[in-house]
Amino acid sequence: MAEQIDCGIHGMQPLTFACIHICEGLISGTTPGFVCYPEAGEAYPMSWCEGCEATTEALGDRWSEEASTRAEFKMLCANCYLEARDLARDADRLRIH
Repeated sequence: MAEQIDCGIHGMQPLTFACIHICEGLISGTTPGFVCYPEAGEAYPMSWCEGCEATTEALGDRWSEEASTRAEFKMLCANCYLEARDLARDADRLRIH
């Protein structure tokens, strides 16, 4: 069973991770984009915004301490994750590789 988180809005949900910029966008109802590289069968892959993706591209497509510091990954419940993903989809800023 996936790890769970008790969300103040959605109750007990599967635990996911997204960069702080996605989390901040979710709070304001906007999107900085949503990028992820899911592995087979992965329901909620770690996600990051277009700005974090640009940072990794500038570093030669590698996650580094600099990229991780910029991303400052935060925990989200699965429903919050899906809401953030859908905000990006609706703004045509969703990139799933």
